[in-house]
Parts: sequence; C-alpha cells; structure tokens
Amino acid sequence: MKNINIFLQEGALDAGALMAWLPYEKHGAQVVFLGAVRGKNDGRMVTGISFDIHQQLAVETLKTIATEAIAASGEQDMRVYIAHAYGEITVGGCCIAIGVTSAHRAAAYEASRYIIEEVKTRVPIWKQEHYADKTTNWLPGHALAG
Repeated sequence: MKNINIFLQEGALDAGALMAWLPYEKHGAQVVFLGAVRGKNDGRMVTGISFDIHQQLAVETLKTIATEAIAASGEQDMRVYIAHAYGEITVGGCCIAIGVTSAHRAAAYEASRYIIEEVKTRVPIWKQEHYADKTTNWLPGHALAG
C-alpha cells in the first residue's frame, strides 16, 4: 500500500526521513512518536540496547499493524510510517519512529498509540540491555512460539 511506509535500519534512526515523509496536503493532523534508548531502567544505569530482529516477519507484522490502525480509524487515506532500528543503539539513540497523518487529529493519535502498543507485543524484535557494570539482560518481548 502506498500509504504505508515500513523501514528497518541498522543503527540509530534519524528522524529526518520521517519528517520529510510527513507533509501531505490532504491531512491536517501529523502525529510523531520517537522512541529512544533511556539511560536508566529499573534502577540500573543503561549504556545501550542491542536489538535483534527477524526482518521478514517484522516487516510483514508492521504492515499488518499499520493496516489494522488505518482500518480502525475509518480514514482510508490515513498514512502510516514505521521505522525500527536493529543492532546496537547507545543511550539517546532513536530506535523507533512512528508517523501518522490523517484528516483529523483524534484518529492520528489513536492510530499512533495503537501502533506502538502492538509493536511492543507482536513484532519479532528482541532487546538486550547493556549496563554500566558490563552485565546485560534480555527484556520481555515477543516470542515466536505462540
């Protein structure tokens, strides 16, 4: 679908690609969500996260989630952009970028929220946090086995 743009990238994302994609003369609402690696989690100092990803399944699942968000909105010309990083990302690096444009802001906000919540539970992406004390921990996420 030409109104859905899915992108996977090794290394931190640059929000510039999303910002260049957003403008659309038919839509007054543009909602952007950027997720970055935070420096502290559960009381531990984080130095970065390694993202492992099953690329083919991730792209398919992201397209499905975007399609569901558009269908639920009732705005068939809604546009959705989802980019996710893989590999090692340091603190502050952007690891997910979501953009939604629509005629109405409520629909764009709802679609963006739906997308990020579904990405966290359905997309085959696994996160391993790296800590200042040189230890690591795999975070809960998607399991390939149902």
